[in-house]
Formats: sequence, C-alpha cells, structure tokens
Amino acid sequence: PTTAQHCFSNFDSFPAPGMSPAPTYKEVIESERDPLFKRAAATPSKATSLAYARCVCWAALVGASVTIRLWCSVRLSTVGNSPLVDGYCVGCVTEFISMLCFVPFASWQTLPRGIKPWLSALTVLPAASCVKASQQLGQCLVQMMLKLSVLLSAITLDMLTRGQQSSRNQLIGVLPVLAGVLLTGSGRASAHAEWQGPASSHLLAGLGPLAAGAGYAMCARLCQPEAKGSSASTALVCHFAMFLTLSPALLISSHLETGFAVRAQDLPIWLLVGLQGSFYMRSMQILPQQIGYAATFTLCLCSELITAALLNPNREAPFHQCLGLLLVVGGAAFSEICRKGD
Repeated sequence: PTTAQHCFSNFDSFPAPGMSPAPTYKEVIESERDPLFKRAAATPSKATSLAYARCVCWAALVGASVTIRLWCSVRLSTVGNSPLVDGYCVGCVTEFISMLCFVPFASWQTLPRGIKPWLSALTVLPAASCVKASQQLGQCLVQMMLKLSVLLSAITLDMLTRGQQSSRNQLIGVLPVLAGVLLTGSGRASAHAEWQGPASSHLLAGLGPLAAGAGYAMCARLCQPEAKGSSASTALVCHFAMFLTLSPALLISSHLETGFAVRAQDLPIWLLVGLQGSFYMRSMQILPQQIGYAATFTLCLCSELITAALLNPNREAPFHQCLGLLLVVGGAAFSEICRKGD
C-alpha cells in the first residue's frame, strides 16, 4: 500500500464527538496533488541545503566575474580616443563572442518565437553611458548608483513575480546592503568626482547609470526561455539581438576615426570577456528561478564589492570601505534569512 493508505488504514470510520471525520483516501490523494500541500509538506534535507549552497557560491562567482569584466572592458576601450563610442564597440564585439559560445548548443527548432529576447537588446543601450558618466561624476559614484538601481529593480521584479509579502520582508535585509553601498562609495566619491559644469549636466549623467542598472535587472527577466524553448537557443538570440543593436557603433567609430581596433595582444582578454558574457547570461537564466531576483543580485553585489576592494583597495578611507563591506555582507545574509523564512 501507498503511504497515504497506510496512514489512514487504522483510522475509525466514526470519529469521536466534536471531531471532524477522517479524510478518505481519494481526498488525501487530491490534497497531495495540490501545490500548497506539497510546499507545506516539504522538509529541508541535505540535498536541498547543498543545492542552496551551490546557488550562493554560483551567485558570488557571477559577481566576481562582473568586476573582472569591468576591469577588462576599461582596458579594451582605451585603444581608441572616444570613451563613449569605444565603450559601445567593446560591447558589440563581446556580445558577438558570447553568441558564438552558444552556437554548438542551440538548434533551429528550439529558437524562441517571442519578442522577449529581442527586447533584451534594448537593455544594454544605457550600459556604455557609464563610461562617460565616470569621467564626469567619478567611477566610484557611478558604480554606487548602478548597484542601487540594480537592487531596487530586482526587488520590484520579485514583487511582480513572487508576491509582495516576500519582497517586503526581503527589503528589510536589502536596506543594510544599500547603506553599505552608500558608505563604500562615499569614501571615494568626494575625492575622485570632478564636479565641473552646470548641475543639469550632472543630472543627465546620473540618469545613465540608473537606467543601466534597471536594464541589467530587466535583461535577467527577458532572457528566460519559453515554456518549450531551449535555454541555449534563447541565450543565442539574446546575444545576437544585442550584437545587432550595438553594431552601429563600429560604423560610427570607423567614420569618426576613433582608433578603436581589436589587437592581437588583447585576444586573451577579448576571449575572457566573451566567455564571461555567456556565463552571466546562463547564470541569469537559472539563479533567479532558484533563489529569486533580489537574492541573486544581492549576492552578486556582495561578491562584486569584495572583489573590487581586493583589486583596488581604498587607501584614502579604509574605514568607510571596511564598514561598508560589513554592512553589505550582513545585509545579504539577513535578506536570505528573511527569504527562507517566508
């Protein structure tokens, strides 16, 4: 007999006064088919804890790779003399390399027919504006605004896809993360930002990182495969659409003679950045489905800041940096506790 039959085989047909009748076998089977019953009956196991730990390490690795890609992209964009145009050129070439990584795993039959992968290409348009904004506002301040926008957009996506109550509880844990980002960025912003020109130009420059952060979060939502689609085919179309969207930058660079070129000595860096793009895309297809958008971007942010602190320590304000990192790590851990408690 099944577990349900065994559990209810010894129950009396006529319960004691004041007690509800024992459920029948058919009612038990129907309740077991209910997703709410399965969710309530689920108990944590070693396999579940191990899978969760893998997702946390995976998200931390994604955040570290983002910092490394940023460092590589800045180096590749210094070949030319136009930071804005060359930034878009670097993005175009890297999207093409990332697209080639998915070609062996994609097929024509599983290509997505919807419009979401093509809309994801629009999310990369504000990204290159961060290069120009860094020159005007300072790189650390721009990164701070970018991370704030990513986290707030991820919380909004969780509210739309996973329920408002869960996201409200998770917001409590994200607030220390935002405070840590502000504290980490404030240690360098005043020293490196060049506040020159009218206030309106600074306002317009700040809109670029805010739009780029929202674009990163939306890209993770739009790159999800369809019900019967293939993840590799969807990622291939996303990278191809991004490549087509950024390809005019190569023509503009050639027309303006900015000097941008793919040098032979930079081929390992190009390959590393292209592989990171495919790794990031595939990670954003899996991790948000396992631990949510807010948790994914919070853990990535935590790893990104730690990696940036190791690669480029702040000697001018070490206290701000250390305290900010502690707030980020503590907030990320508390956010995960709130999420698991929900």
